[in-house]
Amino acid sequence: MRKARQRTLYCTPVEKATIQAAAVKLGDPVSRFVITSGLRNAAALGGDPVGEALALTGEEQRSLVEGMERLTALDAALREPLPGIGVTALEALAFVHRRLAVETDRPSPPAPDASGTPGSLFEPPGPAGGKL
Repeated sequence: MRKARQRTLYCTPVEKATIQAAAVKLGDPVSRFVITSGLRNAAALGGDPVGEALALTGEEQRSLVEGMERLTALDAALREPLPGIGVTALEALAFVHRRLAVETDRPSPPAPDASGTPGSLFEPPGPAGGKL
């Protein structure tokens, strides 16, 4: 194993402060930060096979794929015809949305009286079944 050699890099005070702050943010010594940054930059330029660090961990990638698979399955289910009516769930939802949009153009009915007084929504049903 070769002995490590010291190298001198020249930079402005602002560049030095930026490098030091980035190293501290990653929890690395400045020398390790400079070396790994240089190796990644060389890989980006096609120099070494070191490559860039992945943005997501393996677990995050698997979670993302599983989420996309669930969304794809949901999309497929929404586009399947519903049994017995011959329309898809998306078409049924579009119909309900259109109906609600039309009904919002009309004045709203008065809100039911929730005070519990006779004739209110909460009146106990009488012999004829009462109001609902």
